[in-house]
Amino acid sequence: MFGKLGRIAFLTSLICLCSCNGDFFGASSREIAGGYRLKRSNNSNQFTLVAPHDRGGLLIDEIGWHAPVILARASGSQYWDAIDTAHAQHIRIRTYPKTSLSRMMEQAR
Repeated sequence: MFGKLGRIAFLTSLICLCSCNGDFFGASSREIAGGYRLKRSNNSNQFTLVAPHDRGGLLIDEIGWHAPVILARASGSQYWDAIDTAHAQHIRIRTYPKTSLSRMMEQAR
């Protein structure tokens, strides 16, 4: 009787595990540097930068990294986030819109 009950419990737990939306094997996220992960969002064309030990993160438009440094710009932001994972430092760099003079110079080229 215990053998049959054990099989039923095993099959029940297997079905519950398979029906979850959890990503137990990490197929939708990848570590890029210092525990930071790049995770595919619900929309397959968008990615989120997730800090170590966090579940949610920053929805990003642009990103670049070369361990231990990560540069990322959040969706719709004027700032770039520079993260030095080796020294646990994070700074924000503001980008300025193009001035009319710089636009004129580009058009002249």
